[in-house]
Amino acid sequence: MSTDSAKPKRGIMIDVFLEDAVEKQIKEIQKVENLKDERDVIYRAIQSYFEKVTKNETVSDGVKFEKTNKTSFDGTVDFSQLSGILKNIETNGLIERLPQSDIYGLDGAGIIWIFHNRLLPVKFSLLCLSQMIMEQNDPWIDLVDLKKYVQDSAKNFVDILDNFPDIENDFGVTTGFPRSFSSIRNANKDLDVDKILLFRSRSKKRFSEQFVGRKLRLKQIQNQRMLSERYCIGGACFEMDLIHAKSVYKNNQEQNHDDSTKMKKKIVVTLNERGLKFVLLKNNLMDFVYGHSSTKPEKIFSDDEKNFYLNEILSRFEFENDFVSDLIMGGTIESSNYLIKVFVEKYLKFLKMKFPDKALPEFKWSPGTFRIRALVIMARLIEFGIFKKQPGTKSGPYILQEINV
Repeated sequence: MSTDSAKPKRGIMIDVFLEDAVEKQIKEIQKVENLKDERDVIYRAIQSYFEKVTKNETVSDGVKFEKTNKTSFDGTVDFSQLSGILKNIETNGLIERLPQSDIYGLDGAGIIWIFHNRLLPVKFSLLCLSQMIMEQNDPWIDLVDLKKYVQDSAKNFVDILDNFPDIENDFGVTTGFPRSFSSIRNANKDLDVDKILLFRSRSKKRFSEQFVGRKLRLKQIQNQRMLSERYCIGGACFEMDLIHAKSVYKNNQEQNHDDSTKMKKKIVVTLNERGLKFVLLKNNLMDFVYGHSSTKPEKIFSDDEKNFYLNEILSRFEFENDFVSDLIMGGTIESSNYLIKVFVEKYLKFLKMKFPDKALPEFKWSPGTFRIRALVIMARLIEFGIFKKQPGTKSGPYILQEINV
C-alpha cells in the first residue's frame, strides 16, 4: 500500500491566523532548511520546543531514564562556608516587598497565599539557593538560574522519595513539589509518555514560580505606586521575607536608579538573615532522604523549625498570625466546618477593619473561597505538627499537640 493511500493518523485540525511577518519568516525557514511546506516548518518548531521543555528526561520502550544533572542539590550544605559568603553582602537597591493584597487582591490580604500550601518546598528551595551560592562563591544568584536549578533538584527529590513510600504515606511530603513520573503515570493510565513528560514539565515550572519566585506582570499589581517600578516579585520565599532580590545588568552591575533610560536586565536573589536562620535549622527528614542519616524521621520539621514558623514567618501575615494564635489558644477543633465558620467570621471582620473603603467582589464570596483558605492554614499547621487530625476521619477533629515555644 502506498504512503498516499495509507490511513491517516489521528489528529486535530487547527485554524490559526498568522501575521504577514510571521508568514514571511516561515517561508524563509522553509527555503533555507529545504523543508517540504509550511506544515513541516511548524511541526519541526513544535518538536524542537517539546525537546527543550523535556530535555532532562528521556524515555525508551516506555521506561523513563533521568539525564543526570551534576549541579542539582544533593542534601549537603557547608554552613560555615555559606555564612562566610553571606557575611558582608551589599543590600542597596533591593526590590520592595508588596503586601499580599497588592499581589493577590483583597481576598489574599493578611494571609499566606493558598498555593503556598506547604513549607517544606520553601525550606527545600532555600537549601538549593544555599548550595548555588557556595558553588558560585557569590551571594547573588540569577533568579532564572535558581529556578532551573530548583526544578531539577525537586524532580530528583520526588524521584528519590519513590523509594520511601512509607514516608510519603505518613507525612505526604511531596505535596507542593513537582509530581514524579510514576505518580503521574499511576494516576493517569491512559496518558502516553510524551504527555506525561509535558505534564511534568508544567508541574516543575509551577513549583518554581510559586515557591522560588517570579516577576509579577503589571496587571497583577494592585498598588498603583509600585507600577512605576520595573520589577515587582512574588513567590513564597520572597513574600515570607526569606530572600532579598534586586535588579542588575547582565554583567551584574546594579541599575543606576537615577538613569531611567537604561533597562534593568535580570533579577538576582540571595538569602537574607531570616532565610539563613531557617536554612541553618537541621531537618532530619532531608538528611534521611539524601542518605546523610540512617535514622528514620518521626516528623517533617523539628521543634526549632516549628518555632521559626510560628515566630518568624507568620509574623509577616497579620491575619493568619492572629488566627493561628487563636486556634492554638482554643485547643482541639471539633471539625472542618467549625474551623471554616470561625475563619469566615474573623476574616470578614479583618477585611472590613483594614479596608473600610473596599468591598470584596461578589464572585469571591462563594463558600469555596473561604473554605480552601481555612483548610490550607490548617494543612500547614499539621505539617509542622502543631495540630493532628484524628486518624480515620476526613473532617476532624483537629487535636492540638504539645507546643514548646
